[in-house]
Amino acid sequence: MSVYFYDTYALAKIVLGDVKYKKYDQFDIVTSKLNLMELYLFMLRNKIQGPERIYEMFEESIVDINNEDIFQAMKLKLKNKNISYVDIIGYILSKKHKIKFLTGDNAFKDLPNVEFVK
Repeated sequence: MSVYFYDTYALAKIVLGDVKYKKYDQFDIVTSKLNLMELYLFMLRNKIQGPERIYEMFEESIVDINNEDIFQAMKLKLKNKNISYVDIIGYILSKKHKIKFLTGDNAFKDLPNVEFVK
């Protein structure tokens, strides 16, 4: 089975039932607590029912973030100012775990190790 690092964009598309992300809801999900934090806010803003339940559904997919991950992410952020802190950390985590970064965020469109779905 395939494994991807799901950024907040990908998680939100799955929650919304976007057909372009249908095939990705069957793969193993890896994400960070920061991505789930953003997803939770997205669900609150969009009045999606049961945000706590959905958050908890994805909670088992969380990987830890250590200091080295933060250091690498901030070095990359210097070169990519248009990428958010949460997204750049997720991207570094995907590389660390040797899995593709799944997103539809335009800031990642041309970066290596990205599965871009819009």
